Amino acid sequence: MSHLLPRLGLALSATAGLTAQSWSFVSIPDFQNNDIASLTDPASQFPNHPTLPAGFVALDPGWDSATTQYEDSVDWIVSRLALEEPEFVTVAGDMVMGHWEYSSDGRNVFGPLTNDTERQAAIRRASDFYYDHWLGRFDPARNTHLAAALQSLAKPLVPMTVHTLVGDHELGDNNWTAGGARSRMVPTYKEVFARWFTQVPAGAATGMPRYVSRPVGTVYEHTAYAFQHQNVLMVMVDEFRQDNPGTSLGSTGSVLGTVDNGLASTTTDDQLAWLDGVLAAGRANPTVQWIIVQGHMPVLRPVRVRNSSNLGVQDQGGATEYNTLLWQTLSQHAVDLYFCGEVHDITLSRYGGVTQLVHGALIGNHTPINYLRIDVHANTLELTSRQIGVQLTSGNLWQTGSNRPQANFDIPAATRAQGYQNVGHAQLTRLPGGGSWVTQATGTLAPYGTYVNGGPTPTEHLVDLGFDQLAGNVFANAGSTGPANNGIAAGTVTQSPGMLGQAATLGGASGDEVLAGTIPLLGAHERTVSVWAKTTATSGLVTPLAFGTNPGNGTKWDIDIDCTNGGVLELGISGGRTTGAGPALNDGQWHMLTTVLPVGATNLNQVRLFVDGALAYTGSGNQTVNTSSGPVVLGRSANPLTLIQFFPGSVDDAVIWSEAFTDAQVKSLHDVATAPGLQYAARDFEQLLAVYRQTSSVATVGGRTWRRATGLGGPAGLSGIGNGGYQLVFDTASGAGVATPAATFATTGIGCSGPVGLPALSAPQLPRLGATLQVAMSNVSPTGLPLMVIGYGTVPPFPIRVLGLTTDPTCLLTVTADFVAGPLGAVGSVATLSLSIPASAALAGAQLHFQGTQIESTTGHWNLSDRGSATLGF
Repeated sequence: MSHLLPRLGLALSATAGLTAQSWSFVSIPDFQNNDIASLTDPASQFPNHPTLPAGFVALDPGWDSATTQYEDSVDWIVSRLALEEPEFVTVAGDMVMGHWEYSSDGRNVFGPLTNDTERQAAIRRASDFYYDHWLGRFDPARNTHLAAALQSLAKPLVPMTVHTLVGDHELGDNNWTAGGARSRMVPTYKEVFARWFTQVPAGAATGMPRYVSRPVGTVYEHTAYAFQHQNVLMVMVDEFRQDNPGTSLGSTGSVLGTVDNGLASTTTDDQLAWLDGVLAAGRANPTVQWIIVQGHMPVLRPVRVRNSSNLGVQDQGGATEYNTLLWQTLSQHAVDLYFCGEVHDITLSRYGGVTQLVHGALIGNHTPINYLRIDVHANTLELTSRQIGVQLTSGNLWQTGSNRPQANFDIPAATRAQGYQNVGHAQLTRLPGGGSWVTQATGTLAPYGTYVNGGPTPTEHLVDLGFDQLAGNVFANAGSTGPANNGIAAGTVTQSPGMLGQAATLGGASGDEVLAGTIPLLGAHERTVSVWAKTTATSGLVTPLAFGTNPGNGTKWDIDIDCTNGGVLELGISGGRTTGAGPALNDGQWHMLTTVLPVGATNLNQVRLFVDGALAYTGSGNQTVNTSSGPVVLGRSANPLTLIQFFPGSVDDAVIWSEAFTDAQVKSLHDVATAPGLQYAARDFEQLLAVYRQTSSVATVGGRTWRRATGLGGPAGLSGIGNGGYQLVFDTASGAGVATPAATFATTGIGCSGPVGLPALSAPQLPRLGATLQVAMSNVSPTGLPLMVIGYGTVPPFPIRVLGLTTDPTCLLTVTADFVAGPLGAVGSVATLSLSIPASAALAGAQLHFQGTQIESTTGHWNLSDRGSATLGF
């Protein structure tokens, strides 16, 4: 059913579920990362080999590679994946332990291992056993927990679709010693992986390729592949290369997870060319809205690590992380998401427009474990991280190798009843022309270690002296370099009222200065340097902020006011000086002086100079910028003692970023500092930049909460949008920036209980302008009729029993009943209401209040949920 909420122009859909284009899948890398299957019945180990191989040694019943409890718990995990109703499951490698080419205790369970022929046979027998058992967990005919789960959803009893890729454990596990037996077995390990997972029928001695798009003609043609499912292009890459088992490609041996060593066109194993073509075709395909690439190992660093050898993608040329050919290729084609596992923990990071999500579920070595649900919509990807605690006991399961999981892995009944818990959420929003932004990221999916500026170091807010915190003669540095760049006052320096809080007033004579450690960026690294200054000097050059050394060639960075030349802004860099332009700055008023060295710029004539947020001019002269190690100083230049220029006046908010601001960002820095009611200092502005860069999901400054937004209209910089809201536009082409108020959803109260517990509200999708708010009510009875009360305001608690309804006295209505939506459709025990919110900034800050209710059809008993309050915003 459909209604209108005319006061706000909102379109309401009272149905549960998603749009016709919406669907979901589940990702669970490193599942299981151990060989888990019982070996106590050797006669049934090898159904295709009635005669047991020579040298076979059965395990005694007291030491096995599984227990009944272990098997039951792992099967139950798969059944929980099924309850997500995914269209498929992806597993980015490390499904088994895989140490099959040797036996650490000499038992030789899968046959003798005295030569390579015997090792190959043992690997094939082990794969037949463990891979078949692994796939059987996804077949309801072999997993009773899965069968029960699918029956509860009225789904047909068919195996779940699983897409996997090769990890290090599918290749025997690192290390691969050059010339060693494990290195020699790599082709066999890849052969058996392909036989079970990328060929059909699975496990057959010979089969047909399961996937059409493959790097045919390379050694990766059966371990890398791509497929399109509805509006998503999914690409699975093999990050393990071996040129010669006798030649080491790196510290981990002859198989190394790399880009140049795994994906580049430096040999005939040209997986990278295939990947480039697949991604280009996908980006040009109008039916592909999202591109997701899965590999086994992280590319971006740092990542969180648990119980892992911590392999990562590098390249043979020494490039790491975001400079690898793999990441360059993903960035070039605006890939939306790169999934991987290996490190058994959760990290979301981003660089070059591509989001990396590392996660995984190693079974038997730690707790808690996790998986990820991905909801695919036309314009958003919703990522939900779910986690559950497990119990591990002493002792170990048997494996062919010495690396053995703890015995009796268990998920107790009470934990199962509680189920997996949501621990993180992120939302990616599509950009026009391809690619996406992270528009929400919370919990374990909050961004971590995110790089944004394309240089050799992360973008950082390095030095920030606001002169508000003074202890003795020390001004605290609020930048990332910390105390190393604290300001030490000497001579005549006093704290005085500033442009933003307090300022430092300097006497203007020799020795009157604030010395702030050594400059943290060198050479021609991109930068933004800004300082508020106030002076009435009438002659010569006066220097509020400088760093580096002089003499030299381009080795210093002096921000000067040339009082002899009309009080204009100039920049001196040793051996070069701009000619100066702009308004007079020696008028006794506060002015923000900003200099920007753009990315890739190396010359003084490329520097951009701004006064009060507006571009004054682009530099002049012909001197290479080559900042050398030297002090950061306020109150004088970086010249030799006989040529020092002092500064008689006051300085405030002296800031150095290792990032080149756009003109719009410089204007925004000025606008938020001067706007009545905001008056944000640089450290506050840095919080807004973190939201724009997507290293933070929201920023709350002075009681206002800001969120990243695109499609903002209006000019660069700050604009009011009504209802007390603001927008800061950093990119006028895409309308990208930050805005307030941020969309929020909060709950109060606890409601009153129904047949299956207390119904509770949540918002899987927040009330963002131009998007769809989803309000979910949990603990809906299978025989209940769920509704949603929607109000523009709240009321004192009102007992609905007074209306003659069958309920208990604790059922209190707390919202104005302006609309009632329903009946809501339910999936399992959750009913969802969807509300389309217009993309109108005039609605920012408006509030709606919700209270779920349901009548139990068998008893006529009513109950109510807690109250949910939604603030419409960005």
